[in-house]
Amino acid sequence: MKRPLAYITAAWDGEEYENTKRAARYCRAVYEAGFSPVCPTLFLPLFLNDNIPDDHKNGIDMSRNLLRRASVLVVCGYEVDEAVMNDRTDPPPIKEWRAEQTKLTTAKYALCERYYALQDDVRSIEQLRKGAENIMREDVQERQPRRAQDIDL
Repeated sequence: MKRPLAYITAAWDGEEYENTKRAARYCRAVYEAGFSPVCPTLFLPLFLNDNIPDDHKNGIDMSRNLLRRASVLVVCGYEVDEAVMNDRTDPPPIKEWRAEQTKLTTAKYALCERYYALQDDVRSIEQLRKGAENIMREDVQERQPRRAQDIDL
C-alpha cells in the first residue's frame, strides 16, 4: 500500500532530546493514520549543524523541498510560532478542496438516495417473507391429520 507523505512540524523548543521524543511520537501517530511521516527535526540534526549558517540555510531549503513533495502538512502541539508558519510556503489549494468537497457531497447524496431506496425494498421483502411464512404455517397445519375427538356425554 502506497502511503501519502505527511510533513510533520510543531513549535519545537530548544531542548533537542525532548523535540526528538515528541517528533517520534507525532510521526508514529501519523504513521498509524496511514501516512508516511517526514519530519526534518528527526534526521537533519544528525548531519547538519544549525550553528553553521550554510548548514542552517541548507536545512531550511531541504525542509521546504520535502514540504513541497508532501501531500499533507501536519502541525502538532498547541502552539504555532513563526518557525511553524515558515514551513508553510504555498497557499492552501482551496479551489481544489472546494471542488473535491462538492464532488464528495454529490456522491454522498447519491448514496443516501440509494440507501433509502434499498431500505424501502428491504421493508417490502420483509413483508413478503412474513406473508410466505404465514402461508407455509397454514399449509402445514392443514396437512396435519386432525384428531377425532369423541366426546361422550
